[in-house]
Amino acid sequence: MIIESLKVNNFRVFKGEHLFDLAPKSTNGQRPIVLFGGFNGAGKTTMLTAVRLSLYGCLLYTSPSPRDATLS
Repeated sequence: MIIESLKVNNFRVFKGEHLFDLAPKSTNGQRPIVLFGGFNGAGKTTMLTAVRLSLYGCLLYTSPSPRDATLS
């Protein structure tokens, strides 16, 4: 699966509507990658959380994870 874009509206640190182009640009037949870089608090984890939320919906916050089992 290739996620080509991400659109968020008033989501955590992103106030207002933002559209992120995530489509990899292929050059010379090479396989590209997409990197997220930025300062602390810039929204890198928020972007990945938005992708997870769009894929899993409310299950993202309701289903137990293996990490939760080790905390209890």
